Amino acid sequence: MNFKEGRAIQINPTATTIKSAVTLAGSKSFTNRALILAALSDGTTTLEQASLSDDSLLLQRSLNALGFESQIDGSSITIKGSNGEFPVRHTKLYCGAAGSTLRFLTALCALIEGGKIDLFGTERLSERPIADLGDALAKLGAGIEYLNNPGCAPVQVKGEKLTARDPLEISGAISSQFISALLMIAPKIETGLVLNVADKMVSSSYLEMTLSIMRSFGVEVEHDGLRVFRVPCQNYRSPGHYQIEGDASGASYFWGVAAITGGTIRVNNISLNSIQGDVQFIRILEQMGCTIVTGQDQNLPWIEVTGPEKLAAVEVDMTLMPDTAQTLAVLASVAKGKTVISGLSTLRHKETDRIAALCCELSRVGIKTESKEDQLVVYGGEPHGATIKTYEDHRMAMSFAVLGAKISGIEIANSDVISKSYPAFWRDFFCLIG
Repeated sequence: MNFKEGRAIQINPTATTIKSAVTLAGSKSFTNRALILAALSDGTTTLEQASLSDDSLLLQRSLNALGFESQIDGSSITIKGSNGEFPVRHTKLYCGAAGSTLRFLTALCALIEGGKIDLFGTERLSERPIADLGDALAKLGAGIEYLNNPGCAPVQVKGEKLTARDPLEISGAISSQFISALLMIAPKIETGLVLNVADKMVSSSYLEMTLSIMRSFGVEVEHDGLRVFRVPCQNYRSPGHYQIEGDASGASYFWGVAAITGGTIRVNNISLNSIQGDVQFIRILEQMGCTIVTGQDQNLPWIEVTGPEKLAAVEVDMTLMPDTAQTLAVLASVAKGKTVISGLSTLRHKETDRIAALCCELSRVGIKTESKEDQLVVYGGEPHGATIKTYEDHRMAMSFAVLGAKISGIEIANSDVISKSYPAFWRDFFCLIG
């Protein structure tokens, strides 16, 4: 392994057939939602096996800046809730490149009556849209002022006593995080909230996750097929301890290594019963010829993938698991035939335009692609080595690392970007491939 912080990693393919296991760190998506609800709850909550990714740590530090007491002990984060009271009303919060951190905090800060909070981040974060969320919060009574580009961070939030006398409508086409952000603050709105989702819904599995975590903190949300949500005013109740599931998005890279090398990799701390949409990625791997086995060891669930001699091309809709699309595109580069991946509209608005980035980097390794607004076509072939640009996107680095497990000469530029979601990725990856 050749690795220096901020520089390139060179990956050498494994010389032997892999048969190994890895235990996942906690899900960033679960952790970030649980941090918000713990802050709004009536007691102290310890999040067990929490994600210590950049995104989650930025959120935890922002909550500290708002006056919430929290501390990290090993892989646990403990936070003392204030039942909707905010110790600090005027501050600035740095959100880095974290879209969920920005969006969840923007909604949270709207609850701070008399507050004035500035939220800002990286250049790329300042290009990612939050206008739909800002418009919705303004209709509830919050003051929303964009300090540079309309509809994007940096944004100043002036909190007020929010009210919702009429149903609130929001688009579901750009990001489900807008809806999750509103749902999480809804119980602290005195009038409650009826939220209608207009047009199509993307990444709906993440809304199921939000509702599940809210339920664990004592709040039930009525909904009609994730289109209309009814949330009465009520208090969040701390569960005391909350166990964070393993990160299914992170699991996809290790299952991908098994698939592309014909090896066997068991991923611990993840179950087929998970409500994380990305766990269904293994069903796509089955279609490509992989063998899937599940089980449990000492109360720890696991999913094991064994790759075939040759992967088959597939045609799939990834609306419910967009964060695994890059992993699939890399696997498709060595599959037999033409892989068609649709349901990718949200990838245009991530850390980079992921569809454009995939086309560019797959071309760099000699693979033909075609793309539309929400679709990517990958023609399987014989990729060759190259230095892969990561575009400040953690998932570009981790997905193309999968290709390096099979193809000589793969080098990942700016390899430290993985800390955004999976700080221990390179350690776990090289432990598996040797």
